[in-house]
Amino acid sequence: MSKCVIDETVKVLKAEGKLPSIEIHKIVPMGVSCSNRNFNGRSKTVRMGGGVRTVISSQAQRFPWRRELYKKYDNGATRSRYILQKIAYVLTSQYGRDDAYAFAAMDYLKTEEGQQKNGTEGTKQILAFCDNDINDIAKIVNESFSSVEDFKDKDKKQSADDLLKQSANARALDPTTALLGPMSTEKRLTRTVYSAVKTAFAYSVDEWAGDYDTFTAVEEQADLVDRPEYEQYFLKHVTKKDGSEEVKKVSSMGAGMLGDRDIGSNTYYCYMNINMETLFRNLLSHLKSPSEEEIKWALELSADVVSEYVKYDILIPPVANQSSMASSPVPAAVYVTMGTDIFPLTVEDYSANVIRARDNESVTEIAVDKLARFANDKVTGAFACNDYQTRLWLSDLYADKCPEGVEISSMKGLKAKIFEALTGGEG
Repeated sequence: MSKCVIDETVKVLKAEGKLPSIEIHKIVPMGVSCSNRNFNGRSKTVRMGGGVRTVISSQAQRFPWRRELYKKYDNGATRSRYILQKIAYVLTSQYGRDDAYAFAAMDYLKTEEGQQKNGTEGTKQILAFCDNDINDIAKIVNESFSSVEDFKDKDKKQSADDLLKQSANARALDPTTALLGPMSTEKRLTRTVYSAVKTAFAYSVDEWAGDYDTFTAVEEQADLVDRPEYEQYFLKHVTKKDGSEEVKKVSSMGAGMLGDRDIGSNTYYCYMNINMETLFRNLLSHLKSPSEEEIKWALELSADVVSEYVKYDILIPPVANQSSMASSPVPAAVYVTMGTDIFPLTVEDYSANVIRARDNESVTEIAVDKLARFANDKVTGAFACNDYQTRLWLSDLYADKCPEGVEISSMKGLKAKIFEALTGGEG
């Protein structure tokens, strides 16, 4: 899209109070759970404020949110190295190409020279792609190369390269890539897309004092060893030192050791920022001069995507191993701000020191107090620099700690505010 056209459109929308940046601060008390682990299987930690804190990387937090977003949109992008295999399948199943042609196409499309033979191990980078991307790339390859020999022709390869780049720039981005970016620097199969979302590492406000859990699988058929009808199947032949053979019965195993993992229970501070202007620009980036209907479409889709993603951010806890850990608390408190041209701010100046529980006051309650103070000071204090259009406080337990001038809200109320800020409606 023409930069002048989009710049003027954004200017007008911002003057109307649309395209705000949304900041979400949350305090989450976690029950016993498995936090983000390093390559040794141990909890990731960092020394901060005179103590050791647990940390959870931004990608570990975003993974389950992203997966939920994929489920909502039919053409949502997935992230994988196996785009080449998907293209090869389309070439053989839809265009009737043979395996030799498909492998030649994979070799041509692999993203690094000398990376691996025929690209059979996938691309070097993990790319974000959807079905539309796969189909467009396969179509260009099929039309650019008539035979396996054509893949050796430098002129045809250069022409195909140009078409692939043009196609990447002309394709509409799927909602997930428009929001989160492609997470790659590959320039032929994808294009540069800036993420509209920034997610900070979550960290515990209290000191980490975890333990580790040794987990096993229980043998539920242990009695078979002692049942006569199965006895012959539990005999093993052992060769003794003198060369003679001895028959022994296998002893019953009560459980099978699977491994161990760190566990802990901490209260976390989490932060996310969504730049609505970036998302809006991404959704319209394939158009040279968007119409009023296309602008309306981009605003409505932005509101829908962001309201869903914000829901996942707030309700899915910042903990790894989502499949087996059932600890899923709602946050103790969430502070949300919306405003155009704001400077992002986080609470590290208030959470630098390790929080320790006091008489009749838990770590979580103290953390919520600090978040409320942060909310007040960043509007009235020495570093107040933002004029927020909307400030919301979401909490059941700590509604009474809502900062002055902040509206007490709910998940439904937050969604309505997002739609109001973008479309003028309530969603």
